[in-house]
Amino acid sequence: TASLPASQRNTDVADTATDEFRVNTTFPSSNETQLQVDVDPGDLPGDGTESDPYEISNVSELQAMEDDLGANYTLVSDIDASDTAQFNNGSGFDPVGGNFSESTPQAFSGSFDGNNHTVTGLTIDRPDEDNVGLFGVTGSGATVTDVTFADVTVTGVNQVGGVVGRNEGNITDSSASVSVTGDTQVGGLVGQNLGAVKNATASGDVTAAKAVGGLVGNNNGGPIR
Repeated sequence: TASLPASQRNTDVADTATDEFRVNTTFPSSNETQLQVDVDPGDLPGDGTESDPYEISNVSELQAMEDDLGANYTLVSDIDASDTAQFNNGSGFDPVGGNFSESTPQAFSGSFDGNNHTVTGLTIDRPDEDNVGLFGVTGSGATVTDVTFADVTVTGVNQVGGVVGRNEGNITDSSASVSVTGDTQVGGLVGQNLGAVKNATASGDVTAAKAVGGLVGNNNGGPIR
């Protein structure tokens, strides 16, 4: 059997379980492969404060933001997120904040500074969920700034965006090239906007039944410029 690289092995299997270990190191079908590593935000460099934000250098660390929605984060390198197409049995990246199964979804309330880096190849395929994007919901105190997203593919139902599903915070100096699909309130950058979007652009394909836009699907009073 062929062996996966060390970063893709199942490290929970005991060394003595030789037969099971061999099974886990074969290449499974594409919809079974789990390439993400569970990362605790507390293990990242930094302490999550405004003065010393957590540092993100890979896609597993990007996913770790979902475990501390009030912290501050910064990218320290470009990120290849193409493996997210195989995350969660093909459902892709799990949106940060706005868990669709919660009656009152908890929003991301921290900060995300792209530090002029690019995230490439992010995939989210959740055709039965609302509040879908890299960030499902951003709260009134949240900020997303200085980041580029390239070749993003996002599918959801309502409040679907290439970067944020439902934005109540501030998005500045950001851009995205996307393919976004949903039903209502669907946009290239933001699905539903109640916050502020400044100096931001989006390009690509956006498909929805209603309340659809290239940059913002539905703007409920927030400034866009």
